[in-house]
Amino acid sequence: MFQGHLLLAIDFVYRHNDCFFDIMLLSTVATASQFFISYTIRTFGALTFATIMTTRQLASIMLSCVWFSHPLSWQQWIGAIIVFGSLYSKNFLKSTPQKPSPHEEKDTEASKPLKENP
Repeated sequence: MFQGHLLLAIDFVYRHNDCFFDIMLLSTVATASQFFISYTIRTFGALTFATIMTTRQLASIMLSCVWFSHPLSWQQWIGAIIVFGSLYSKNFLKSTPQKPSPHEEKDTEASKPLKENP
């Protein structure tokens, strides 16, 4: 707006009416995706959201490599394995239930009330 691009954009949309639908569609989808991002983080946590987004990026990279015949160098493969492997292993380790040690079980039993009040 301060750089004078707003009037040029409005003029462009006025001259090319067919792009208005695309602009509205893109804006609507971007707004909806922000709601989904917020819901995912609130419900499942940031680590799950990061895993979803990283999986999407991995699929996009692999699809680009296959579709456009872009080969990855060995350094890029190592980098991808480090990034994706560390994220997935962190998520896997977080999701496995950890058994409390016998010492911790004893502490939790001692802190429970003997009888709950109605």
